[in-house]
Amino acid sequence: MCKKKKKQSLNKLFNKYGPIVNLQGPLSGNIILLHKPEHLSAVFEQDSLPFIRSVLDSLELSRQEAEEKISIALPTDWNTPEWNHLRKLTADSMILEYDKFFEFVDLAGDSLISVIKHCKNGQNTVSDDFMEEIKRWSLDGLSRVLFTKSLSLSESKNWNSNTLYEPDKLFNAVQEASNYLTKCEKGFQPWRIMVTPSLVGLGQAYRTLSTILSKQLYQAEMSLKHKNDVLIKSGGQTSNSNNNNNSELTLIENMLLFDGMTSEEITCNLIDILILGSGVASSALGFLLYHLAQNVKAQQKLSKEGKEILPEKTTKLNIQKLHSMKYMQACIKESMRLNTPYPLFFRLLQNDIFISNYIVPKGTYVVMDSRVFGMREQFFEEPDKFIPERWLNDDKWMQNAHAFSSFPLCHGPKSDLIKRIIEMQLCACVAKIIRNFEIEYHFGEIVGTENFISFPEKPLKLNFIDRND
Repeated sequence: MCKKKKKQSLNKLFNKYGPIVNLQGPLSGNIILLHKPEHLSAVFEQDSLPFIRSVLDSLELSRQEAEEKISIALPTDWNTPEWNHLRKLTADSMILEYDKFFEFVDLAGDSLISVIKHCKNGQNTVSDDFMEEIKRWSLDGLSRVLFTKSLSLSESKNWNSNTLYEPDKLFNAVQEASNYLTKCEKGFQPWRIMVTPSLVGLGQAYRTLSTILSKQLYQAEMSLKHKNDVLIKSGGQTSNSNNNNNSELTLIENMLLFDGMTSEEITCNLIDILILGSGVASSALGFLLYHLAQNVKAQQKLSKEGKEILPEKTTKLNIQKLHSMKYMQACIKESMRLNTPYPLFFRLLQNDIFISNYIVPKGTYVVMDSRVFGMREQFFEEPDKFIPERWLNDDKWMQNAHAFSSFPLCHGPKSDLIKRIIEMQLCACVAKIIRNFEIEYHFGEIVGTENFISFPEKPLKLNFIDRND
């Protein structure tokens, strides 16, 4: 009830004053409230610095402090003739990058299917900590894309902590950072004027992630040097095009080679991706499974679409088949409308920005509520209902109204790519889940938490019943 009252109070303000509400806070000074996707996008597009700026203020402060304590600079000069030659040889294959990443997220989906089969009980109900397995799945997929590491975080609980890549250490650091980030970014934010335990904890988790990523950056640099040496020895010949072209580069290598980013800039982007990207993916998957379990007709329609794409459970999934699953994409958008992964977030403007012909000055405290827009009847008929069909038309306005379109997961040229990868990760995983299982839920209503990234407030005690067809 309290959560509904909070939403209703914001709705009343927007109904009375319009889509941009200006308030005066006792401590924060000028405050504006926003809820429309295009206004949220404008904040992030205009109030950012090139590359080296975390999406959230508390993350940015932690980044600055970590940069002072940890040196992750790489010695390589990326503007030499040799590196320019490698760029020229690999640039033509950039289009292969997105399709190549599908293999990695698909493997992560297979791992989650195995986890579901092993963790459900005799009544086909998964354990109370199933959401933790979903979080591991989301980080597993992203880590495969970023580092090209063929391992499953879901099976890494006894991994040797002394190895170069430490899955459990990475997972724990991301979870700790997410928890502290939630405390920092929620409600009144005393860390803006004093050092708080939450800010200290976030800083510690950030430094741990920076240390892990510094190893990956060093490894990426060594890999690029090797590929460059191979090209030089071959006289620049790439007859075996799959061995030395861009489709074989990791995302980190792409950033180093093509985007002109420093190690600090790459680390900043990667930490945003790991924390925000994995959080969004796991939140979206958890709520989508819940909504499908609650809406039998939608699940049946999605299952029918899935069987057309995957006639057998063992049928190989590919990116082309995934793109043809229009109802799947509609289900994801509808679930994210009802349970936005990032419901409420804040920002202290570092620059003057323009919103709907208004100048919003530097120093303004911006409160962005992405939940309100998706639940307004003037935009969505029967907003409380799960109706994926509303997304099946080609209305450009509807596509831009999708919650995912308004929030960046990192800055720089890879932001849109990361969004596409996460959507691909969701589609691939759900396609396989819905092909293997019928999903049921027999407990009370589940709502989202009020955290920066919203997760189900109760355990996802879902039933996964094996399909026989």
